[in-house]
Amino acid sequence: MLETDPQIHEVSTSGYAPSAPDARQILPDEATAPFGAYDLPTGYLDEEGVLHRNVVVREITGVEEDILGSRKMPIHVRMEKIIQNCTESIGTLSEKNSANWGRIIKGLPVSDRLFLLLKIRTVSIGAPFKFKTQCTACEEVSDQVVSLDDFKITGLPDPSVRQWKGVLPRSKKAYTAKVQTGFEEEKIASLSASEDMFTLAIIARLVEFDGDQPVKLMSIKRLTMADRDYLRNDFKSHEGEVDNEVQVLCPKCGVEFKTAIDIGTPSFFFPSVS
Repeated sequence: MLETDPQIHEVSTSGYAPSAPDARQILPDEATAPFGAYDLPTGYLDEEGVLHRNVVVREITGVEEDILGSRKMPIHVRMEKIIQNCTESIGTLSEKNSANWGRIIKGLPVSDRLFLLLKIRTVSIGAPFKFKTQCTACEEVSDQVVSLDDFKITGLPDPSVRQWKGVLPRSKKAYTAKVQTGFEEEKIASLSASEDMFTLAIIARLVEFDGDQPVKLMSIKRLTMADRDYLRNDFKSHEGEVDNEVQVLCPKCGVEFKTAIDIGTPSFFFPSVS
């Protein structure tokens, strides 16, 4: 069973840092690289129930560039290192004063983790994002530019709820589910070669099912598609939303279409258009 952050807490406002007045705030001159201060969509909920949302990120250096280009590490490991290295602080927590900094970063909801990658990239290279895409109508490949500032990432509906209970519509079986964090991301990423990948991906999000803890593989495999889809939709409804689709215009035929930008890959940090 993967270790995750605690279950359900009351959110305390005593440790909550208010929003920065400017979306991108340059810190004092002694900083050796550009920094940006933002508010996380959800935030880190510590063991005392204090919500930490203010975050400071820094520009990537050659250290992180080499990590991005490494073929020896899986992509999810590279992204984890980028987030951990380039996140300077979350509220009152930082690598300097927190012995479990890695667990703090990995314990953030996925929407927060994608937000951090987005802002690290923005601080490092800028908001304009250049890429190539193929028209859905005429199949023309064209160069496009969008602003990362237009991406919408929303947090959890209730930052205090990291676990919740539900009942399936068909089987009427009860379950307890949890918000996906870096721990679950890591687990799911390791399942790509498994024959039971889809079932194990569901199990990674369940704390308890039909009274069983840990959850039994065959209990989830035997569920109907309706119940399995219900679980996946329920997971989404309790988590933040990452809208990574952008609308672009084909320069050849004039058709407008949407395309998705993959934030969690090394190519996100290396523009494809010179």
